[in-house]
Amino acid sequence: MLLDMYIKQVMTNHVFWIEMFKEFTKNGSEMTPSTSLSQLMGIKIASYRYGLEESIAPLELYVSAAILTAHGVIQLADLLFFLTPSLDEMLEDTKSYMEHMDKEITTNSGGLLAQYGALGDEGATEKKPSKPNEEELPVATPPATEDTEKKASHPSVAYTAHDVLEFTKALLSVGDIAHAQEIMAKYAKLIDLQPTLIHHIYHICDYIVRPAYEHYVPDDLKARKTIFAERAVQSELRTIIPLEDQVPLPVSDQQQQHDDPMVRSLSNGSYVQDDASRPNLPPRTVLKIPKLKTVTVVDGMKDGVEDLVRRKRYKFFYTQWADDLPMVTTCEELVTNLLPIMRMAGFRMHLAPQLMNKLLQILVALFERGEATPGSKERNVCLTMLRECFLPAVSFSNGNPGLMANVWELLDKLSYQERCALYGEWGTVFYRRSIECKLLKARTERSVKTVLRRMSKNDVRQCGRDLGKLAHSNPCIVFSVMLDQIQAFDNLAPYMADGCRYMSNFAYDVLGYFMTEKWTGSQGPGRMKKQKAKEPAMPATWLRALSVFAGMLFKKQGIDPTPLFRYLLVRLRYDDAVDDLILLNEFITKLMGIELVGDSLTDNQISAAGCGGTLKSDAFLPVLLDNRRATKRVIARLKDTLVKDNVAIELLILLFRLQESTSLKSMDISTYERCKHSDLVRKTIVQYSDMLANLFDPDEYNELISSTDVLVNEYKLPFSTVMQILRPKTQHQLRIANDADLDASQPHPVLQPLIQALPDMTKTASYEIGSAGNIISAEFFVLFWQLSIYDIHCPVHRYEAAIKAHQDVIAQCKDPRSNLSMTLRASALAKRERQEQVSIDTLQAEFAKHKRDVQRTMTVLQASKERWFDANADRAQLVNALLQSCLYPRSVLSEIDAVYCYHFVMLMHEMNTSHLSTLTLIDKIMSNSLPQALLCLTEYEAYVQAQFLGSMLKRMTELFADEALYKKVTRGDNELIGFQRNWKVPTADRAAEVVALSFDEFRHLLLKWHKKATDLFRQSLLSGEQHQIRNTFLILREFSPNFPIVRDHVDLLMQATRALADHEKRNDLKVLARSYRGVLDKNKARRMSRFAFLGLPEPAPPRPPAPVAPPRPKPSSRPTPPSRPTPPARPTQPARPTPPARRAVSPTRPSSNPSSNPSTPQDRTSTTTDRKRRPRDQAPPSNGREASTAGANGRAQKRLRSDTMDTPPASSSTSSSGGRHAPPSSPASHRAPPRDTRDRNNDAPPSSSASSRRQSPRDTRDLPRDTRETPRETRESPRETRDAPRETRDAPRETRDAPPAARPSPRDARVRNPAQAAIRDAVKDTARVSKSARRPEDDRPPSKPPVTGANATLPPSRKRGNEERRPERQDKRGRHERDERRDHEQRREEHRDDRRGDNDRRRENDRRERPDVRRRLGRR
Repeated sequence: MLLDMYIKQVMTNHVFWIEMFKEFTKNGSEMTPSTSLSQLMGIKIASYRYGLEESIAPLELYVSAAILTAHGVIQLADLLFFLTPSLDEMLEDTKSYMEHMDKEITTNSGGLLAQYGALGDEGATEKKPSKPNEEELPVATPPATEDTEKKASHPSVAYTAHDVLEFTKALLSVGDIAHAQEIMAKYAKLIDLQPTLIHHIYHICDYIVRPAYEHYVPDDLKARKTIFAERAVQSELRTIIPLEDQVPLPVSDQQQQHDDPMVRSLSNGSYVQDDASRPNLPPRTVLKIPKLKTVTVVDGMKDGVEDLVRRKRYKFFYTQWADDLPMVTTCEELVTNLLPIMRMAGFRMHLAPQLMNKLLQILVALFERGEATPGSKERNVCLTMLRECFLPAVSFSNGNPGLMANVWELLDKLSYQERCALYGEWGTVFYRRSIECKLLKARTERSVKTVLRRMSKNDVRQCGRDLGKLAHSNPCIVFSVMLDQIQAFDNLAPYMADGCRYMSNFAYDVLGYFMTEKWTGSQGPGRMKKQKAKEPAMPATWLRALSVFAGMLFKKQGIDPTPLFRYLLVRLRYDDAVDDLILLNEFITKLMGIELVGDSLTDNQISAAGCGGTLKSDAFLPVLLDNRRATKRVIARLKDTLVKDNVAIELLILLFRLQESTSLKSMDISTYERCKHSDLVRKTIVQYSDMLANLFDPDEYNELISSTDVLVNEYKLPFSTVMQILRPKTQHQLRIANDADLDASQPHPVLQPLIQALPDMTKTASYEIGSAGNIISAEFFVLFWQLSIYDIHCPVHRYEAAIKAHQDVIAQCKDPRSNLSMTLRASALAKRERQEQVSIDTLQAEFAKHKRDVQRTMTVLQASKERWFDANADRAQLVNALLQSCLYPRSVLSEIDAVYCYHFVMLMHEMNTSHLSTLTLIDKIMSNSLPQALLCLTEYEAYVQAQFLGSMLKRMTELFADEALYKKVTRGDNELIGFQRNWKVPTADRAAEVVALSFDEFRHLLLKWHKKATDLFRQSLLSGEQHQIRNTFLILREFSPNFPIVRDHVDLLMQATRALADHEKRNDLKVLARSYRGVLDKNKARRMSRFAFLGLPEPAPPRPPAPVAPPRPKPSSRPTPPSRPTPPARPTQPARPTPPARRAVSPTRPSSNPSSNPSTPQDRTSTTTDRKRRPRDQAPPSNGREASTAGANGRAQKRLRSDTMDTPPASSSTSSSGGRHAPPSSPASHRAPPRDTRDRNNDAPPSSSASSRRQSPRDTRDLPRDTRETPRETRESPRETRDAPRETRDAPRETRDAPPAARPSPRDARVRNPAQAAIRDAVKDTARVSKSARRPEDDRPPSKPPVTGANATLPPSRKRGNEERRPERQDKRGRHERDERRDHEQRREEHRDDRRGDNDRRRENDRRERPDVRRRLGRR
C-alpha cells in the first residue's frame, strides 16, 4: 500500500516519501538498501508484463524506482532481476544484431544492374529510388518467443514495453548517471539497439556545459544565438496562429529591439523583413508571444520546452535532478567531466546539433583568447574533442554540410601537421572501432564505387554532386576509393578533377592529405609501397595519373596548394626524390601554362624567348586547352602560398641541391640512369625559374629573393647558381636605373655589390673560377652571368613579322570578299579588328622598349669593354679561361642560355673587344667542344650545347657561302681585330701588323673543323657506347642543316650510320640511326666534293693502273696430265681461231723465260704487239709467261673484237655486281662453264649473271694459300671461257690454277671463307678511323679499260698523256681503299652465286650418274 501511494504521489509529494523510505531502511545511523523494497518494486513492474494489470507500466513507476535507486533506498541488482528483457534475451538480441551487421558488411551489392528496374515498353530503364533512411544503421528487433506469440494472439493483453530501456531513461532523467552507466555496461549493445537513450544523455551534457559556455563564449555570439531563437519562435507563431488572432508587439518594444546593435547587424536595419505572402501584415511586425501555462511532467526531456500550439510550458517535477551532476567550468573539465558521459552515447553526437554548436564555440573561443597555443592543455583538449566527438559525428551525420562547416571552423585553427594527424587517425583507426563504423565504411565504399562506375565525360557534374554529398560525411572513404580508381584508370583524372567542384573546404583539406599519402606510394598499413618509376626518369602510370589529377584539381577548383608544396619540401631533402618531380612539373604546366622543356624547342620559340611578353606567350602557347594559364583567383592564391614561410626560395634551393646530389651519386646506378635523373632535375629548375619570373612582378621578385650574402654564406650555393637566381633581379634594376649619372671609368652601380661579393662567392661556393680570375675581370663575370639574350639582341624580323600578320588580319576584316568577312558577323568582325589593333599597339610598344633596353645595355658594355681582359695575358690562356669559366658552364643550362652564349661571342667581336682573338675562340669552340659534349655531358646538356655549337656553325657556314659577307663580318671597316692572324707585340723597331685571315684560308679552316667533327662522330658511332651514340645523334641532328657538306664526310658518316641501322640490337639506337640516315638522304642535293668546298677546280680523273705481272707459280709435286683433243666448233657460233693448248708449267721447276718479268722491255713490246689483231692462222706465243696469262690476252682479244661495234653508254658499262669496269652480263642463253674452267683466265672481271661464277671456297682447299683468292681484275669472263679451246677448258688442275695476274693481298690470302672475310673486313673498316677521304673523281663515270701498251707498267705519276699528276702516295692509298671496298662487296655476292652454282652442278652430276642417263649420253 505504501509503495502504491508513493507511486501515485511521486509528482506532488515525492520528497516526503523519500524521507520516509530512508527512515525505514536505516540500520542505526547508516542507511542500507532494502532488499524487500527492491523485490516489491520489481514485482510491481513485472505484474504488467504477466498481465496482472490491465495496461502497460506507467512512466511514473519507472521514475519512482529510479528516484529510490538514486537515493540508495533500493538496490539496482535486486531490481534488474525482475525487468525484461532478461540478460539472456539481451544477449540473443545482440547476437542477432551482430550477425545482421556482419552479413551486410561482407555481402556485396547486386552490381550496377541491380540499381535499375525492368525494361520498359521502349527498352528504357528507370533507376530505383534510394530509401529515405538508407544511411541510417539498422535497428534489430528482439526475436519472437512463446510469450510474445501468445500475447500477439491476444492484442488486449500484449506487452510491448522495454523495462530496462524505460528504467535507464528514468535514471538519466533524475540525474543518476552512475547507475545508468552500470546498466549500459551490463547490456553492451543497449545504446545501439535502443538509440533513443542518446537524447537523454545529450540532454544531461547540454546542461553540464552551460557554465563553460557562459564563461568562454563572447557576448556577441550569445546575443546572436538569442536572436536566432527569437526568430525561430516568431516563425513558429506565424505558422500556428491564425492571421486574425496574431497580436503585434507595441511600437515602443519594436523600436527598442530595432535599436539593438546586434539586431541591426544581423537584419541590416530591419528585424523582420517584408513578407510578400502576408500582405495584410505591416512591415517590421513582431508578434506577441501568447501567455503559456506551466505544466509539471514526469518526462525529463520536456523540461523547459514551450508548446505554442497547446500554449504550455513544461517543467520536470523532480527539480533536484541536476544537483549531483559534474558541471564543466574550465576547459580541462571538458575531458574529465563531460567526455565520459558523452562516450555513453557512442559516435552519435550529430543527433545533438545544439550541444555541438556550444562545444565548438567554446573551443573556438580558446583560440581567439590566445589560450590554445601549441603544446598547451587547451590545445590538447581541442584535439581530444575533435578526435573523440566531432569527427565521428561528421561521419554519422548523413551528409550534413552545416555540421561539417562548423567543424571546419575549429579545424582551420590548427596547424597543417595537426590536421593531417587527425585525418590519418580518422581514416584508419576510427572505421575499425565498432561494428557500426565498419558497416558505415562498407556502405560508403559501395556508394562511391557505384558513382564512379557511371562517371563519364557527359555525366561529370551529376556524378560530382553525388560524390560531394558522400564527401560531406565520410571524405576519408570517398577520397581513398576515388584516388585508387584514378591510379588504376589514368584517363579518369581530368573528369574527377572537374567533378570535385561540389565539395567544401573541409573536404578539400582532407583530399590534400590523402593525395599526399597516395603520392608516397602507400597502399595501406602492412603493404609495400608502389614503385614510382619503371625506367629512369620515366614515372609510373599511377604517379603520372595522380600528378595530372592534382594539377587539374588545383587549377579548376582553386584550392590551396599547400599540401603539394609541403610534400615537395620534405621529399626534396632526399636524394631519391627525382621521381616525385613530376608532381611539380604537372602542377606548373596546368596552372601557369609553362610546359616542361624538352628536346623539341623550335628556332622560332628560341628567338621569341628573347622578345617581349606578347611574342613569348604566343610562341610558347600550350597546345592542350588544359595547360592554359589559370584564372587570376587561382594565381593569387598560388602567390600567397609561395610567399608564405618563404616557400618559393626554399623550394628553388632544394632543387639545386637535388641537382648536385644526382651528379654525385654513388656508382651503384648506371650512367644512363644518372644522366636521365640529372636532365629531369635541370629541366625542372628551368621550368620552376620561369614560373617565378612570370608569376611575380619585378618588385615582388626582388622582395622574394634573398640577398647575395644569404645565398652564398647560409645556403652555400655555387657561383653559377647564385648568378642564375639573381639574374631577373639585376636585369630589372639595370632597366630602371638612371643612365645619366653613369661614370664610364667605374662599373655600373647596380653591378658593384655583385662585383664586391664575387671573391666570397668563389671561395665559399663549390664552384671555383680558379686562375681565370687573374685574366678576366670580375666586372666581366658579373656582366656575362647577369645579362640575357633579351638585353643584347633584338630580333627585328620577329617583331615585324608579327605586326605584319596582325595587319593582314585587319586587311581581311576590311575586305568584304575575304573568307573572314564572309564567315563572321559585322559585330564579330569589328571586335576582331579592334583586338588585332590592340595587339599591334602592344607589339609596337614592346618593340620600342626592347630596342631601348638593348641600347642601354650596349652603352654599359661599350664603357666597360676595355676593363674586361688583362692586356698581358696569353691569347690561349685567355680563350681557355673564357671557355671554362663562362661559355661552357652557361651553354649547358638551357636552350636560351646556349643561344645567348653564341650572341655574346659575336657581340664581343662586333664591339672589337681588346685583347680577344675571336678566331682563336671560335676555333677552340669548334675543335675542342665536341669531345666533352659526347663523353661528359648528359643527353639534355648535349642537346643544349648543340644549340650553341649549331648556331656558331650556322654563322660560319653563312660566311663560307658569301665572301663579301665574310669580309664585312670579320673585318668591318678594317677595324675589327678578332680575325687577324698574328698577335705579335709591337716593338720600337717593328710596328703592329694586322693581317686578317683570308677567305681561302677560312675555307681551309672550316674544312678542318668539318674533318675533325666527322672523325670524332664516326669514332663515337662505332664505339658501341650507348651514351656516346645517343649524344652523337642529338648533336648531328642539330648540325644537319649545315653539316656534313663534303661528300667524303657524308660517306663516312653514312657507313657508320648504316652499320648501326642494320646490325644494332638496341632498338633505341637503331631508331636514331635510321632516322639520321633519312636526314642524310634528304640532304643529298647539297653535297659537294672537297675541291668544290675549297673553291678549286675539279681534277681530271686518273687513268686506271696497268695490270701487275703475276708472280712465278710455286713448284707442285703433281704431274700434269695430257690435254684433251680440241672438239669441233659449234655450228651456231661464228668461226673463231682456236689457239693451241698452253704449255703446262712444270711442277718441279719454275719457268726460266726472261719474259716472265713484267718490267722487262720484252714484256712491254709483246704487250704492245698484243693490241694488234692477229690473223686467224697465227698462233699465240707459246712461252710460259704467255701460257700463264692467257686471260689477259683474252681480254685484249675481246676488246679488239668490239672495235667495230658501237660504244655502249656509260650506265651500261658497269655490271650489276658493283664492279666499276666490269663488262655487261652474259646473256641468259649462254651455258654456264664447267666447274674446272672457271678460274682459268684470272684477269677478266666477273659478271652478275649466274653463268659467271668463280671457284667455290670449298674447292680451293687443295690449292696453295697464295692462290686461293683471286682479285677481281684477274678473273675470267664467261664469254672468254666459253670461247676457249676444249683442251684448255679440260686442262688439269695444275694448269688451270696457274698464278693470277696480280697477287692477292695478304689479308685475302689468309681468309678461307669469303663470308668470314666480309665480316672481318666490316669490323676492321668500322674500327679504323679513315686517315684520308675519298677523292672527288670516285663519283665520276667509269674510266676506260686498263692500258696494256707501253704505259702499262709505268706508275700513274709517269704515264704519258697524263697532264695532271697526283702524288703517288695519296693515289696508292686511295686506290687501295677503293679496291678493298670493291673486293669486299664482290666477294660476298660471288660467294652466294658459288653456293647456288655448286648445288646446281651437284644435282647435274647426280643426274648423269643414273644408268638411263648414262646410256643416253653414250649413244650421243
